Amino acid sequence: MTTEGRRAEKHRKATEYVSRQLKQLNPGEALPPMRTMMRESGVGRNVLERAIRELAAEQQLTVKARSGVYRSSAAPAANDMVVDLVACSELGYLDDPTLFVGDLVNCLLAEGTVRNFSIRIQRVNYHAPVSAYQQLIERQNIRNAILLLPHHNDIPKVFELAQVNHIVLLPRYYPTAGAAVVDPLGAVTLQMEYLIRHGHTRIGLIHTVDAGFTSYVDSCRREEYYRAMAEHGFRVRPEWVQHYSYDEEVIFERLNVMFRSAEQPTALVISDHFAVPVYHFFALQGLGIGRDVSLISLGGFNRSRLHPKLTTLVYSRRDIARLAWDFFARVRDDRHFQAIDSVGFYLEEGDSVVDVFGKTTQN
Repeated sequence: MTTEGRRAEKHRKATEYVSRQLKQLNPGEALPPMRTMMRESGVGRNVLERAIRELAAEQQLTVKARSGVYRSSAAPAANDMVVDLVACSELGYLDDPTLFVGDLVNCLLAEGTVRNFSIRIQRVNYHAPVSAYQQLIERQNIRNAILLLPHHNDIPKVFELAQVNHIVLLPRYYPTAGAAVVDPLGAVTLQMEYLIRHGHTRIGLIHTVDAGFTSYVDSCRREEYYRAMAEHGFRVRPEWVQHYSYDEEVIFERLNVMFRSAEQPTALVISDHFAVPVYHFFALQGLGIGRDVSLISLGGFNRSRLHPKLTTLVYSRRDIARLAWDFFARVRDDRHFQAIDSVGFYLEEGDSVVDVFGKTTQN
């Protein structure tokens, strides 16, 4: 069975288990503790949490602060302590809890629970019309919301007109009003400066700009790469800039193009969520990371299995979640509260960057 097949089988097993437990409960009764469900189902926490999120999005389950997960009543009622986490413009980004957004959602749920909120998860597809958000507000009687990854500023306008207390979290556009936690800019600039200080002039980039999913931040990060190269008078070969992929075969093809160039890059700027296939590629090529080629990443997530240790600009999901809930608390007190802010980066040096003299940087 393929890795994807095993993952689908675990998800099916978790969903069936939680659904069976649900059928045995009356409205308002709780699911067993997570450790009990892990032992009885034979699947891990992340898989069970995904199944619970999906059933919560269907209003079959409700997550209650400092209490547990409960079978929902037939009709949702308005409650000032209920907050809807609306996954806007959704294209499957909640499906894998090991990726950035899935982990961020878990951090938001944990932080919201500490603050005594009950949280429901809603999904609206990327291709859905704006009217779908109005219908969601009316159908679920939404009074408080955190809008995750909206791709257009018409989406928060719907919640504003409906007088829903809301903030915007990591929008794909740059907001000009309201309360919003945004992606910080300047990450690639910092990555480039670090590599240049260590003597690199031939630098490649794996970027995350998607033609079908507009992102102001991703576009700015690609521009930061070109700007840094231009300002230092470094040439950029077309094959040094490649688009990311979660498919290992595809990213291997793109890295092959990059490293079969007449001039190979000596360093590469990447993001953590596709670092594993990049490491696999260089291992198969017999190239030593931190010796033959340098890597610097962005994210600070899921890097424990990588060797040598990856030098990374860390971007904390927990800090993002705390700032989002701080802003939401301000909005509940004052619906006219306006602020746009982001969390910062900090550098975790590893062993993946070599200077031009062949000396690996150390902590």
